[in-house]
Formats: sequence, structure tokens, C-alpha cells
Amino acid sequence: MKFIIEKKALTRMLRVLGSDPTKKAHDSVLRLAAQDGQIILHAYETEAGCEALVLEEGVCFFRIDQFLPLVRTYAGEKNLTIEVTPDGIQIGNTKIGRGHWEISLFQNPQIAPLRLTFTQPSPEAVEPGEPVQAELPLWAWAKRVPERTDKI
Repeated sequence: MKFIIEKKALTRMLRVLGSDPTKKAHDSVLRLAAQDGQIILHAYETEAGCEALVLEEGVCFFRIDQFLPLVRTYAGEKNLTIEVTPDGIQIGNTKIGRGHWEISLFQNPQIAPLRLTFTQPSPEAVEPGEPVQAELPLWAWAKRVPERTDKI
């Protein structure tokens, strides 16, 4: 998934999503969809969107509290190029591997769920003596929430 978006519009949308002080940002997963010339962000039962130049469609999920601080580091930029791949995310000149962020990517927006919850694996999931996954903190084993029945 890859798109170019006006930084001011992206920052405004992220602020709207995180504006409710009763929500705990560290517990929320951001759904970012790039499709049909639009970027749609969803978190905390709130949705915000704007037009963007979508070069590759897709839907990704990650924690909202990781994204806004990174976007803010590009204060002087008018537009941001954002690319999410199975290896990680790149915003401007900053590339972050999946080992640092919990990222789930769906390259086909039609099969992406509306919500995804990052969970820690249960103790039964790891066999005794089996090596523990060291590279990725992939409690990003996704627990799917109800399948989509609508189309974007």
C-alpha cells in the first residue's frame, strides 16, 4: 500500500480520532485504508477521511499512539509519502520495520476486516521447548472481529 497525502489533512484527522480524553490511546488500533483516491482512518468508533493520491491500495492496522508522533516529526513538509509493506512502514525518509511496530497489512481492501485486535498469544499456543519468536512482537496474531458485510 502506498499513497501521498497532505500532511496537514492527515494530522487533523489523527487529532480528531484521538481527541476524546476518555479513550486510552495506547489501547487503540488504527485502521488506515487507502482506496479509490481516499484515505480513511478509523479508531475509537470514529472515522475520518480525505482525498489522497493512492498509488497502491491496501488496508493496514497499527497502534494509533505510534503513528501521530512520527507524522509530527515532518512539521515542515506539505505532503507525505507513506508506504506500508509486509516488512514495515516508510514515511518520508523514515523506515520502521515490523520488529518495532505491530503492523497488519491487507493488500486487498475487499478482504480486510473492519477491526483488528492485537492480542498476546495464550500460554497454550507455545509448545514446551519450542523456541519463542524473537524477531517480531507479533501478538499481532490478529483476533478477527466480525467479518465485513459491506463494501467500501
